[in-house]
Amino acid sequence: MPEGVEGFELHYIPEVGPGMGELLDLLMRQPVLGVDLETTGLDPHTARPRLLSLAGERFAVVVDLFRVPLEVFRPLFSWEEGPLLVGHNLKFDLLFLLKAGVWRASGKRLWDTGLAHQVLHAQARMPALKDLAPGLDKTLQTSDWGGPLSSEQVAYAGLDAVVPLSLYGEQKKRARAMGLEKVLEVEHRALPAVAWMELRGVPFAPELWEEAAREAERFRVPFRFGTPGRSHQS
Repeated sequence: MPEGVEGFELHYIPEVGPGMGELLDLLMRQPVLGVDLETTGLDPHTARPRLLSLAGERFAVVVDLFRVPLEVFRPLFSWEEGPLLVGHNLKFDLLFLLKAGVWRASGKRLWDTGLAHQVLHAQARMPALKDLAPGLDKTLQTSDWGGPLSSEQVAYAGLDAVVPLSLYGEQKKRARAMGLEKVLEVEHRALPAVAWMELRGVPFAPELWEEAAREAERFRVPFRFGTPGRSHQS
């Protein structure tokens, strides 16, 4: 168990029940929520979201999306005002939320612990969540999320929302101390657009690409062999 996440109360929602409205109200009142999706695959065009995990202070809710429509949680993902949603590699989750048509909120409501770590430590690649939370067992990450779920899978899904939330406070403090809050704000506001472009694609003009490649090639030759007309002995 990673440090700082002990003692949270796990609630599993296997189907729609009479208290769904009260649950949504409770979640919407939280200032910050950890969030994670477990999916049946990596491609949002062919795979389905299976579990939605949401974590607040000392609690985590895991919802079976095969029986509870994601639409139930639309306000959480579409309203401009609401809890700050903290997760790891949120672009992945956004791909599925956009595909389902429930994401309409601004990136100002996002905090990606992987992206934040990259900015705060000037790293080119995003670290895995287990690299930021020693002791986190990711063995079940590649388990079968399309069939009957075990209690271990449900607990694993809950942790995937709890752990990013536990990292948020320290990252926020570090960003403030380093004067990087504005940089992270820009990065997070861009996240939904980046996910949308990956999901939908962007226009591509082959003829303009080829023209740019030819132009780049003209510059490449002088740099490789030296500036034409100039002696290498000078």
